[in-house]
Amino acid sequence: EAISTMQVWIPRYKYKVWNYNLDGTKTSEPQEIEIKFEKGTNTTGDIKCTDNIQGEGGDGTSEVCAINNEECSDSLCNGEYYTHPAFTFGSVDLTGFWVGKFEVSSDVECTPASYDAIGEGCNLKTVVPFIKPSEKSWRGASYSVFNETIKKMKDSNIYGFSSNSDIHIMKSRDWGAISYLSHSKYGANSNIEINGTTYNNFITGCGPQVLGSEELGTSCNPYNTELGSSASTTGNIYGVYDMSGGAWETTMTNMVAPDGKTMMSGYSTTNNSGFNGIVYSSGNYTMYTGGTDYPEEKYYDKYSFYDGDRTVVEANKNSKLGDATKEVRNTISSNWYNDISYSVTANAREWFVRGGYWYEGNPTRIGIFSLGSMSGTSLYNTATRAIIIVN
Repeated sequence: EAISTMQVWIPRYKYKVWNYNLDGTKTSEPQEIEIKFEKGTNTTGDIKCTDNIQGEGGDGTSEVCAINNEECSDSLCNGEYYTHPAFTFGSVDLTGFWVGKFEVSSDVECTPASYDAIGEGCNLKTVVPFIKPSEKSWRGASYSVFNETIKKMKDSNIYGFSSNSDIHIMKSRDWGAISYLSHSKYGANSNIEINGTTYNNFITGCGPQVLGSEELGTSCNPYNTELGSSASTTGNIYGVYDMSGGAWETTMTNMVAPDGKTMMSGYSTTNNSGFNGIVYSSGNYTMYTGGTDYPEEKYYDKYSFYDGDRTVVEANKNSKLGDATKEVRNTISSNWYNDISYSVTANAREWFVRGGYWYEGNPTRIGIFSLGSMSGTSLYNTATRAIIIVN
C-alpha cells in the first residue's frame, strides 16, 4: 500500500517589489502582493540579484540587486518586477514546484525531545516520512536527519514518485514564494488563521478553534472543514496548511562562517545540525567533523556571516529579496501582522525556521511571516516540509 502524499503546485511567477529599502526608515503595512505568472521558464522580471556572500569583516550584505546592470541598493527596485528566485534550482529554471500540503509526519511513534543525539528519540534516519492531514508532525530531528530522510523519498516506490523527481527540505526562498502567492489575489490575501491545536499535539492540517481566534485548544478542526480550510494559504482546501502555527518549520537556510566560505553547523559540538562545518563553541569558531557533509549548494540558501544582535539596517542587508524577511519586516523583532522576527546569528542561532508555534504563551506572534532562528539541532517544536521538483 502506497504511503499517502499530498502536494500543492506553485507556478512560476514574478512579483512587484514594494519594500526594498536598506536604510531602515520604512514601516511596511500588509498589502496585496502583485503577481504575474510567467510562461514556461521565461524570466520576464527586470530585477536581477546575485549572491554577495561575505565573511568576517564585511558589512553582512548577502546579495546585490540591479536593473539593467545598475545597482538598485536603495528603493530603486520598488515598483519593478522580480522573477521569484525559488523558480531557479541550481542552474535549472523551473516552471514551478510542488510543496507538501502539510508538515511531514512519520511512520513511528516516538517522543520528540530537544538536543537528542542522532539515533535517539525521534532523531532517526530510519523514519519513513509521509504527508497527510490529522497526523502528528515529525519533530525532534536535526537538520541533517530531516535532509537525508526526506531526500530518500524519491528512492522508494511506496510514494508513487517518478525516478526523475527531486525531493528535499524547503529553503527560505521556497517559503517566500508560497507566502507571497498566499498574500496576493490568488491566495487568501490576508492574515492566515493559525493551526490551533495545543502546542504539545502538533496535529497537521488543523484550523483555529474559532474564526479570528489565536487561542489554542485541544480539538483539531480538520483541513476539509470551514475552520480547517481557513488555515490554508488560499483560505480553502486547495492551499498549503500548517504555515501559520503548527510547529516551527526547519528550512535549509544558513550562513557562512567567518572565513566567508565554510558553512556554519551549529552552536557547539553537541548542539548542531549534524552537518560538518564551523561551530561556535565556548566563544570560539572551530571546525566540527563528526557529522555528514553538506549537500550540493542548490539544496540550501546561504547568507553572509553575522555574529551578534543587529539593527534593522543590518538585518535588511543580510536578507534577500523574495525570502519573506526584509520586505515584510516592520521592526527588528516583528514582521507583518506582528509576527515574530528573529534573524540568524552565527554565535547562537545559525539556521532559519519559519511559521511559528505557540510562542511562549503569546500566540499573537504566530503567522506565515514568522521568522525564527535555531542552532540546527533536534528540538521538540521543530518539524519540516518537503519540496518536490519533477524534471
